[in-house]
Amino acid sequence: MTDIEAQVRRAYAGRAAEYTRLLGDIADMDERDRDCISRWALRIDGPVIDAGCGPGHWTEFLSQRGVDICGIDLVPEFIEIARSRFPAVPFRTSSFHTLALQDESLSGVLAWYSLIHLQPTELPAALAEFRRVLRPDGHFLVGFFEGPAGTRVGGGPMLP
Repeated sequence: MTDIEAQVRRAYAGRAAEYTRLLGDIADMDERDRDCISRWALRIDGPVIDAGCGPGHWTEFLSQRGVDICGIDLVPEFIEIARSRFPAVPFRTSSFHTLALQDESLSGVLAWYSLIHLQPTELPAALAEFRRVLRPDGHFLVGFFEGPAGTRVGGGPMLP
């Protein structure tokens, strides 16, 4: 585990329940995000991971649409919450840097607001790992924030 991963894990572990309460419901997500992810899912034919699934709401959203999906997250507390909320959907703890998956085994990788915690120097390795597990015709969908670096969201402490 990298130093940044350890910092992210600690920061989210202490606030996983609060995060779930504030941001863990599909009904509270922007309609444009729901539409974008729904359209993306229509092109998927095979297994998918939700990389950085948090409390599992997007994983469940895609599962309900017939996507063969597994949610992964670095934070064990998020995985526990996701499993309790959505027991029919698989979830497991994993780093983006070492996915326990075979080469070219996935049809899709969803990284919705999850790559934002990587340092710029870590991004190429994570993207290379996603590429490794994606089939040549696979689909990658990433969500991110646009705005000044270091802007606080919701008044909480800054996460790495």
